[in-house]
Amino acid sequence: MRISFGSVDHFEGWDRFPAFVRSLILENRLKRVAEIGAGANPALSPEFAHDHRLEYLAVDEDEAELKKAQGDKLTVYDVCEKACRIPGAPYDLVFGRMAAEHFRDAYAAYDNMLHSLVPGGIVVQSFACLYSVPFLVNRLVPESVSDLLL
Repeated sequence: MRISFGSVDHFEGWDRFPAFVRSLILENRLKRVAEIGAGANPALSPEFAHDHRLEYLAVDEDEAELKKAQGDKLTVYDVCEKACRIPGAPYDLVFGRMAAEHFRDAYAAYDNMLHSLVPGGIVVQSFACLYSVPFLVNRLVPESVSDLLL
């Protein structure tokens, strides 16, 4: 298992993330992809998935947020539930954009992601680091207020 970290100077985790994931998919010829915490703004569009013949599943534990998203491959799923593979697994790639800081049980979440991969599959998570502005906002601002800000 290879683990790497990058700083915001080299990679900004929200705006640049969709392009990063698209290039990762195309460069590695990945076909089965799941996004954790896709919410109302999945990183991949239904058009991209269709154009590249991807099996793409956008998952989130919040059904109301998923209903705001476009596409027909949307599923309510709690990645933090113990020993619970992602629906439709195995996947070539499991990724998430600014979702990991919301995990109430990171060990279960990563265990579920890793067990939802094909051999040699890839997990990519972009998340706010301890005491960064997004992290602090998520910790200090009530969810009802942050939803309005988003």
